[in-house]
Amino acid sequence: MDPLGVAASIATLLHVCRIILGYFEEVKESSSSRRRVRKDISSLYGYLVDLQCRLEERGANEDEWFKGVRTLAAKNGPLDDYRSIHEELQSRMTRSSLPGSLRKLSEAIKWPFKET
Repeated sequence: MDPLGVAASIATLLHVCRIILGYFEEVKESSSSRRRVRKDISSLYGYLVDLQCRLEERGANEDEWFKGVRTLAAKNGPLDDYRSIHEELQSRMTRSSLPGSLRKLSEAIKWPFKET
């Protein structure tokens, strides 16, 4: 994958992370599993921002560092896995079509993730 494609993948993941984190901000009362997921997503967001900044600083240089980053963006690689997981999380959190405060209430009452 070219540098622009890697940057686009990272930008997409950052966008999904922001949406998920926004959900957690809306729901004030959160269970321990929600707090754990929020912490994990916040950490991932930080790593992705750092990776995106480093990628932008280096540009399209074909050095060893970029070759390593490119493997992250390979088909079915870690970035694809993260994207799939985050899109599933986003899907579960936005299924409710209730308006405004009713949606927030239903989200606060029902934890959309299943314990495995």
